[in-house]
Amino acid sequence: MKKTYISLLLSLAISSSAKAASSDSAYPSKPDGEVAGHGYVDLGLPSGTLWATCNIGAEDYYYPGEYFAWGETRARDIFTWRDYQFFDEEYTDSQGQLSYTVEDIGEVISGTDYDAARIQWGDMWRMPTKEDFEELKEHCIIEYWEAAQISPRKGLRISGPSGKSILLPNTFSPHGGIITAVLRGGEYWTATASDSRTESSRTTAMQMNFGYERSELKLIPDGRHDGLSIRPVINRQDIGTSVATLTNDAPYITFENGSIYAKGFPQECRLAISDLSGRRILDTNLNEGKCRLAHLPDGIYLATLLNAGKAIKTIKISIK
Repeated sequence: MKKTYISLLLSLAISSSAKAASSDSAYPSKPDGEVAGHGYVDLGLPSGTLWATCNIGAEDYYYPGEYFAWGETRARDIFTWRDYQFFDEEYTDSQGQLSYTVEDIGEVISGTDYDAARIQWGDMWRMPTKEDFEELKEHCIIEYWEAAQISPRKGLRISGPSGKSILLPNTFSPHGGIITAVLRGGEYWTATASDSRTESSRTTAMQMNFGYERSELKLIPDGRHDGLSIRPVINRQDIGTSVATLTNDAPYITFENGSIYAKGFPQECRLAISDLSGRRILDTNLNEGKCRLAHLPDGIYLATLLNAGKAIKTIKISIK
């Protein structure tokens, strides 16, 4: 009887350890490095494409982040086709449907002036193309993911040939032109236009879509005026010396009480302040790791720590 009791305890201990290991492995891989303050993971893909750890505007990997219409580089909360930046004119089609035409901004906008990832995060980041998502489908293990202890949050865990993984969280989809508070699955823009039309004959681009509690990536056309999330990528060959490997003593910058504070950086570093369009507003030295920004008007800015002209860290700051 005693031996049976001990065996049962050992069995329970092993089971608990296995569950704990399984739970730990369900979380995304830690970033392999950073470019302009944003982490990336090397999934070991044939193309060498590196995937960001978070969506644009997200505070962490399990947040959906901000929402963008296709080709627009500033986030919004309300999306109607008449408000779409590239709206041209409306018309009634042969089926009696009210529709609209759009300006031609290209078939693939990745890396262009219409790329929200590039404008928001810096020149080396870009929106993923349809082919980038197809590579995930072909070479990665895709699993439904849920972390009930975090809000809860749900989405897809994508594990690459390297054994490392990223998480694509569920997003809030626009309904009636307004971002709803209901998670319906995941909807992410690709940088690739589509020749297809929606049921209401509207001009489209390709989105990556997955259903609620589903583990399958789909590529489908969607009206370009809709607001979707964006998960940036970066080309391995482009990162060069602009990569900051993540270590405990890596440089960092913070914004507190109207001032930028920097620590652990070379003395020759400079501070650049830009608006969200990328226009440089201020380029200055740091005085003992501090720079006062009280003279800037209220707004949202990007603060970047530069070394020899290369971005080390970038943070988004709000001055009120």
